[in-house]
Amino acid sequence: MLGPLVAEIDKNWKNNKKAELAIPQFGKTYEVAPTSVFLAAEPDGNIYTGQTLGPNSGDVML
Repeated sequence: MLGPLVAEIDKNWKNNKKAELAIPQFGKTYEVAPTSVFLAAEPDGNIYTGQTLGPNSGDVML
């Protein structure tokens, strides 16, 4: 299930966008949440500083 923001987008746009992606799907909350938990965990996430993680299926944002 997609989040409410993506659910409102036109189906044709979503299909065209997926075709452009290296991983042709939109991320779901349950796929991103484990990273958030890991980074917030003590001491596991302590070593990470100033990193950019892009759960974007390979899309490039300009």
